[in-house]
Amino acid sequence: MKDAVWLACCPRNERRIVQREIESREVDARLLWLDGVQAFGEVLAALSEPVDGVVVLDDEGMRDELLALLAKVASSQVPCRAVVMVSELDPAWIAQLFHAGAAEVVPVSREEMRRGCADGACMERDCNREAQTPPLDTTPGLEVPCAPTRLACNATEAVHEPVPRVQDGCSPSYTQDDLADLDEPDEVPLAPCRAEDLRCMGGSQAASPDHAAPGPSGEEISPRVDTSHAEGASERRAPVICAVSGAGGSGATTLIAAMAACSAHAGLRTAVLDLDLMFGNLYELFGVETLHDLGLLANQVGSAPLDEAAIVRSSMRVGPGLTLWGPIATPERAELLGRAVEMLIGVLRRESDVVFVDTSRTWTDAVAGAVAGCDRCLMVCGHAVGAVTALERAVSMVSRLGVPRTRMVCVVNRFGQRACTEEEAMRLEMAASLSAKTRIPDGGSALASLLSFGRIEDAVRAQDAFGRSIHAFTRSLLRELGCSIGADVPDGVQEVSARPRLRLPWKRLGEAS
Repeated sequence: MKDAVWLACCPRNERRIVQREIESREVDARLLWLDGVQAFGEVLAALSEPVDGVVVLDDEGMRDELLALLAKVASSQVPCRAVVMVSELDPAWIAQLFHAGAAEVVPVSREEMRRGCADGACMERDCNREAQTPPLDTTPGLEVPCAPTRLACNATEAVHEPVPRVQDGCSPSYTQDDLADLDEPDEVPLAPCRAEDLRCMGGSQAASPDHAAPGPSGEEISPRVDTSHAEGASERRAPVICAVSGAGGSGATTLIAAMAACSAHAGLRTAVLDLDLMFGNLYELFGVETLHDLGLLANQVGSAPLDEAAIVRSSMRVGPGLTLWGPIATPERAELLGRAVEMLIGVLRRESDVVFVDTSRTWTDAVAGAVAGCDRCLMVCGHAVGAVTALERAVSMVSRLGVPRTRMVCVVNRFGQRACTEEEAMRLEMAASLSAKTRIPDGGSALASLLSFGRIEDAVRAQDAFGRSIHAFTRSLLRELGCSIGADVPDGVQEVSARPRLRLPWKRLGEAS
């Protein structure tokens, strides 16, 4: 039988980590090492026979080339399994890898890489030392010098620490606490296996049970599984998206309303919270005439969960799959809603597909709790006076609440206005210093007219720059968070083809009219 052929791309000093990962799948695989991602495409085209798989070690400086390579492998006529090894558990980047065509993403820590490189150097030195070892003096009573003790990973007495899944014991060992820090929705329960065995699987094909290695005490370690099909008793949690602005009038409320409408059009059960509890007007953008007081939940706080009837009475059903909560009828009671809002968000995480939260410029306990537990925080900014300073202070405050910068997105709103030029947008993005950023074009007078009549859904359906950008940004964000949205464009939001050109009655120069 022909041996399996794998292509591998990584630095020379980290080849042992990649080799062990390939050997855990194909013990007798033949490896072809490449030093750069650029050479992959040429090698794949030059090979006369298809390869069984490719393994690439992620490099932050070559991410665009890596995505292009995965897309090329996925579009090739011959099926080939693409495995990417990443050193950082960034859900947004992992989602892009799966979307580009990766079949599996394997986490590996930098510490493990350094340890693997050190092991490789030690093994070479040990081999050389063993070849040059002089004969021992066997005189009775003479103390024989011993080499430093090295514990065997498969010995029954060496059970101080758990052995990883692969046989030589150099795969990463992530604990349950490390996996809990992932900023993605807990939609899928953990499979009944060790924490270090977990892998982010892109396809439905799991590894063979023959590749699982026995543990130090002889018990069988569960093979890696595709967690996207696992079932368990853990409850699913919808992602929470918050909009934060350091200065008033930046358009955060309009952005949340538009994204919620776009999410509902995509078929998701969407919940919207207006946590500008004192003077919020999010319900007016949806055309709701009568406000349902969120303050009804203030009296329900206690050891027992919230009353379902009170939750329903305080809600406003905007349309199919879209429900709104907030603000309150008596602004002076805003400080009493902290615990109630926290419990309400917990309920909505279980009952809906995605939760959008609009915040106020002046924060309460309810706003702080929602932002601290969100999955994405949209830092909305505009071109108002002092917008740069307000944005910097808002990003700093959100960071102090424990939200990492990888969960924040800089949103430059109303881009294209006379005062919001390219230079102003770049100045805001540099002040935020966030890796994720986007720009929402100005909707103009047409958007202002629709909002004054509560027609935000018509504004999202419009085939203009604002509607297309909201649609693209929302779908990209929901995909990163793991929401299941269809591949088709929702009704009313069609992709616009190239702008039609006018056929003027001009002839070429020199011809008679």
